[in-house]
Amino acid sequence: MVTAEEVAFDPEEVLGLYRSVAWEGYTRDVDRLCRGLANSHLVITARDASGTLCGLARTISDDEHICYVQDVVVNPAHHRQGIGRALVEHLMRRYSHCRFFLLSTDHESPRRASATTRSTAAWDSCPTRRRRWRRASVPPGTAPTCATARREPHREPHREPR
Repeated sequence: MVTAEEVAFDPEEVLGLYRSVAWEGYTRDVDRLCRGLANSHLVITARDASGTLCGLARTISDDEHICYVQDVVVNPAHHRQGIGRALVEHLMRRYSHCRFFLLSTDHESPRRASATTRSTAAWDSCPTRRRRWRRASVPPGTAPTCATARREPHREPHREPR
């Protein structure tokens, strides 16, 4: 598996990948999908030895303070091979200088296919705080807010009195 940054996209290839995961909001208009990819801050792809597109991840970022991972897409035929992890780890290294690294996903409950929840995870790399993932689960149809995130209070490091 080879990961690489890409700036040009074959509409049929990209459409095939997004269709494989049934992301219908993206597949209705392939030209719009390709424009969205081209306008992203960074797009990395995962390809097999024959050059077939197996996965893709893209970001929106100011490249200083925040990186938002918009999509992580892996063809189901290539699931459980570490492709998604490799794409996200590539992005984490690339944006390690940014204070926040955000990833938001929609997923279905394994118990009930109609129960969809949005999860947001933010990697806080502020040097005065412990580096950690912050997670929030948000009910369907709502957007994550500070009120929905479970946040630990900021604590100054323990210092001995002088």
